[in-house]
Amino acid sequence: MPFSIIVWRFSYECLFCRVFRHRTYDSLGNGVVANVCLDKTKGQSSGWIVITTAWAFAVYVAVVVVGPYSGAHLNPAVTLGLAAKGVFDWGLVPGYVIAQVFGGMVGALLVYIMYRNHFLATENEGSKRACFCTEPAIRHYPSNLVSEIIGTFVLIFVISISLALILPCRVQPKQRLLV
Repeated sequence: MPFSIIVWRFSYECLFCRVFRHRTYDSLGNGVVANVCLDKTKGQSSGWIVITTAWAFAVYVAVVVVGPYSGAHLNPAVTLGLAAKGVFDWGLVPGYVIAQVFGGMVGALLVYIMYRNHFLATENEGSKRACFCTEPAIRHYPSNLVSEIIGTFVLIFVISISLALILPCRVQPKQRLLV
C-alpha cells in the first residue's frame, strides 16, 4: 500500500476517533444533565453530585477508550493549549477542532432525541438550556470571564502534564490531516 494511502487511512481513523470520543463524552455528560434537570425523568432533581460524577465518568471513558489513538483533546481549548505549549502540531489543530465541534453536535442531537418527550414536557426554559450549556447564577461578565479562564487553565494544565504524556497521539507531527 502506498504511503499516502496509509496516511490518509490513518488520518481518517483518527478523525473518527475524535468525533466518536467527543460524541461519547457529550452524550454521557449531557445525557445525565437532561436526566437530572428535565421533568418526568427517573433522575429528576437528583442533584449536582450525580451530574459531576457522570461527567467525570464521561471524561474518563472518552479519554481511556479513544485517547491512545488521537490524544486526550477534550475540547478546542485543550487542543489550542497543547499547540501553544509546543507539544502538538499546529497543522493538526483545524482538523481536531472541526471533529470536536461536530462530535459535540452529534452528542447533543443524540441527547435531544433520547429525551425529546421530556423536553416537550418541561416548561422551564432554563432546565432545557442546562442540558447543553452552563450559565452563571449571578450574571457579572468580568467575574464570569475570570471563572472561565481559571477553569480552562486548570483543565489544560492538568491534561498537558498528565494525560498528554501518558496517552500520546499516534499521529506524527509531520503527518497532516487530509480533512
